[in-house]
Amino acid sequence: MRFLFFIAFWICFTLFDTVQTFGQGDSLRIYNSTKNKININSNSKYLGSVTAGFTAPDTACTNSPFQITNTSSGATNYFWSFCEASLSSIPDGVNLGNPGGLLNGPVFTDLAQDISGNFFVLAVNNYTSEVTRMNFGNSMLNIPVVDNLGNFGGAIPQNAEGIQLENVNGNWTAIIVGGDPLSGSISTVAKIDFGASLASLTPVAVNWGNIGGLSYPTDLYVFNVGANWYGYTVNSRNSTITQFNFGVNFSTIPLGINLGNLGNLNVPVGIGAINDAGNWYLFITNNGDGTLTRLSFGNSLLNVPASQNIGNPGGTLNNPRDISFIRFCDGIKGYVVNWTGNSIVELDFANNLLGNPIPTSLGNLGNLAFPHSLSKFFRVNNDIYSFITNVNSNTITRLHFAGCNLPGSAVQNPSPITYTQPGVYDINLMVDVGLPTQTSYCKQIVVTDCCPPISGTFAGNSICPGQTGMLTFHPTSSPLNPPYTLKYSDQVNNYSEANVQDGLAFPVQVNPNVTTQYPLMEITDATNCSTVISSESATITVLTPVNFSVTSDTSICKNGTAQLNVSGGQSYAWSPAAFLNNPNSPNPVAQISQSTRFYVAGKDLNNCNVLDSVMVSILPVPVFQAPSDQPVCKGQSVILNSNNDPKNIYAWTPANFLSDPNAPAPVATPDQTIIYHLAISDPVCVQYDSSFNVQVTVNDAPVVVASKSNDINCSNLISHLSASGADSYSWLPGTNLDDSLSSTPVARLAATTQFIVKGTASNGCYAFDSITVSVSETGQNAFSVPNAFTPNNDGINDCFGIHNWGSVILQEFSIYNRWGQRVFETKNPSDCWDGTFQGQKQDSGAFVYVIKASSICGNIFRKGNLLLIR
Repeated sequence: MRFLFFIAFWICFTLFDTVQTFGQGDSLRIYNSTKNKININSNSKYLGSVTAGFTAPDTACTNSPFQITNTSSGATNYFWSFCEASLSSIPDGVNLGNPGGLLNGPVFTDLAQDISGNFFVLAVNNYTSEVTRMNFGNSMLNIPVVDNLGNFGGAIPQNAEGIQLENVNGNWTAIIVGGDPLSGSISTVAKIDFGASLASLTPVAVNWGNIGGLSYPTDLYVFNVGANWYGYTVNSRNSTITQFNFGVNFSTIPLGINLGNLGNLNVPVGIGAINDAGNWYLFITNNGDGTLTRLSFGNSLLNVPASQNIGNPGGTLNNPRDISFIRFCDGIKGYVVNWTGNSIVELDFANNLLGNPIPTSLGNLGNLAFPHSLSKFFRVNNDIYSFITNVNSNTITRLHFAGCNLPGSAVQNPSPITYTQPGVYDINLMVDVGLPTQTSYCKQIVVTDCCPPISGTFAGNSICPGQTGMLTFHPTSSPLNPPYTLKYSDQVNNYSEANVQDGLAFPVQVNPNVTTQYPLMEITDATNCSTVISSESATITVLTPVNFSVTSDTSICKNGTAQLNVSGGQSYAWSPAAFLNNPNSPNPVAQISQSTRFYVAGKDLNNCNVLDSVMVSILPVPVFQAPSDQPVCKGQSVILNSNNDPKNIYAWTPANFLSDPNAPAPVATPDQTIIYHLAISDPVCVQYDSSFNVQVTVNDAPVVVASKSNDINCSNLISHLSASGADSYSWLPGTNLDDSLSSTPVARLAATTQFIVKGTASNGCYAFDSITVSVSETGQNAFSVPNAFTPNNDGINDCFGIHNWGSVILQEFSIYNRWGQRVFETKNPSDCWDGTFQGQKQDSGAFVYVIKASSICGNIFRKGNLLLIR
């Protein structure tokens, strides 16, 4: 919603207007917009005595200067721009964040430069109805100093929206509209008086109330006709437009009239104004249905306009919030910000504001978040900028159209101009800058490369790895204008080489590791003529070294020699040379005392350096272990283990009683004590040998005899076994014996069992014998019970039990004191009572026992008295 026209250095149309001029020298201009003062008092401004014009060729050659002739008349000052920002490409956007952290629902802004030369931006905050002031200093690209002007005691409308700055007679005034009746606030128009400086510390605000049927007025456009000031605002709640009459200096309460709904307004929110060929237009964005309304006023904004809703161009508008125009030599373009979708849309009107624009969506530039308005467009040097407010993120986005780097000029007749690159350039002349007679003229010039084409051959060399690649250029076109600058590529990076002479090789900037092709892209000669090349390239061939054929790594015996061999090259040099009979021979003989790596360096058949090596290792002297002497029992075998590498050579003598006299660990079965001799040799280095003796002592085995005291029956319940003839014994099975390792174990059996006893002598030899104990049910029942015991720990009758009953199954074994208290019970026939109860020794006296059991001799029941004697 900023009206942008007659940009002195950029915009080409002949509206004569009072335009406020900003910048350091002529480095920056703010274009006329919907917030600028527009003086349309006299049509003589379109016909008038001051005219802007110049002549220049329609075409020019690159690097060839040409003259511009100024044909302007009646002008007092001049400003030239020789190339403008391009609106044919997508602008970039950067989000500047929340300057000072003071923005809170920012909606509309206006910007100006006051008498101090500093640039100011005032932003209206809808959520707080406060005004934020940003002082950018001497450049709109600086980081601003920010302060909050507040709401002036409620003078600023609630839900404030549009703002416009004007300077009348040296005093600055800001006009603000707002107030949403649906939110309970009153729709009003207010002003802030700053005096001579926008940096004033004591600005004063006045609220004029609801003038002209306001109903949530949003955008605002203020202009002057002659000495009087007027304005338009759109009312979003009742879809109407209000016209203001502010008088000559904003000092009195304005008059207002509601013009109703013109052009099918539907929640109108943004205004964009533009003058084309002396005719005024207002374009209004309709947030309600996503359309544009065009009001055509003719030669005065005070005329009754013709109105038309031109719809939604290309369906690209989505809750549009604001619109702004800018004119270039090739036509007029409008820019719209969409609330929904957070995007910017470009509308290309060409040179016909009454036609249908061609829309292009530019997407979200600079992190837009509910973009609400576009500020005036302003220029720094040849670049164009605009601020966009973001309501949802409380931030400002800076929109940027990049221009070229040619400086402008403020002289009446500029020096000859030279363009170095082909393209279409807009040359703009503005005259009477800052005066009521200001006007401008624009012309496009097409710049082409007029230089004769330059051609030549591009060649590379062949190199070995690590050597420097060289490139050579031979020009084949005429005239020859050395030296040359070549732009070439290695297909990854681009390079430039200056001062290239015909046929003189130059090194590549990055040496290749592999064969690489270098396309030649551009040739520039000494006259600065350039030719783009697409079919010429050089190749640097990186030769692959032909590896030598070298002897494999080898091992030799100590004090031995090694034959080294190499082939496949032109020359050789071996190192270390001190251990070789001829270090420059392809077949030297090496004699070393320790392991050594020999290196051979030389040239291959391509004359590339080659390096290889061979390792000659000294075989370690083996440490042979002597086998230990071995005992063996007569009739048994023993393994003679030397614990040495089985790859060694072994010889055992005598070979008698050996399984294999050449094995590293043969099995020996001698019948008497014998001494064996072992000779060991290394299989490679036969000088590495040793010999050992090992004695095999043959021991006699013991004579083991097993016996029993009796077989088991009902009269003899246990059997005493016995073994003799050895030093230690082991009985099997041992489960029915009281001690399976005793020479005299006691057997308690329920079935006939054969026992095998192993007897081992002190020399480790052993022998076996066996004995069978028969079990029968014959004989008189002998399950007797003692009638007294003496638990005094003397080892005799210390425990009362039935362990002499042999193999029985015990159902009950209980003992009771004289009071009938059970003091002992068990079902294990091996258990016995030690005369204690609950850990306490029982006194001497009579006790009663009850025993129930079963055996091969039948059921057993015993009950009687027991005497405990202490």
